[in-house]
Amino acid sequence: MLRRLLFCPALLAGLAPATPAAYPQAAPAPRILERRVRLTLDDTGEYRAIEALRVAIGTAEGSVWREPVPLLVLQEQAAGAQGLGGDVSPRQVVRDGERLAVVGMLPGPVFEVAATYRLPREATALVLQAVVPVDELVIYVDRGRIGLRPDAALATVADAGAPARPSRQFVASALPAGRRVLLGLRGGRTGWRQRLAVLVASSMLAGLAGVWAWRGGRGRA
Repeated sequence: MLRRLLFCPALLAGLAPATPAAYPQAAPAPRILERRVRLTLDDTGEYRAIEALRVAIGTAEGSVWREPVPLLVLQEQAAGAQGLGGDVSPRQVVRDGERLAVVGMLPGPVFEVAATYRLPREATALVLQAVVPVDELVIYVDRGRIGLRPDAALATVADAGAPARPSRQFVASALPAGRRVLLGLRGGRTGWRQRLAVLVASSMLAGLAGVWAWRGGRGRA
């Protein structure tokens, strides 16, 4: 189901919110069993991250939580964070300062939730950090559009995705709470060598055009 959460447009429609029944006295001790992240680059040069989580909350049954239960730490540049659905309503996914959290009725003992956020084109890294332990982290990145410098904690596996939209895949496992994983980014920007090459080529074309125009004028005279 996590793969469907990453790619299903129907998630944007959301789910009906649950009705609270009772509030426990203590917050749960969640654990992320799977964290799957897809990173793409849109036509404006901004990055879009879509996350699908499978979370265990350590209780035998679902409970209603009055206070937000934090799961992820969002990097400072992240904007437009919102829930996409899963086993909870998108409205139950909230930004609590620098953290992404869930609140309200949490089905137990395991539930799935999806969220998305943006990074500006100037971002130099995707920073993935969880408030709680993560058993498995899988990252999919559009191949051919985004240059990468993977963190040492990430292992590269075979390319994945459809032939029309291939992806590079990275994995990590047994990440303790608070462990930061960085994926260096080089997509959406042009280096100085490329800009210089474009400038030189443009100057040469302009010079040739001037020569051709001058020759054409001499010929007509």
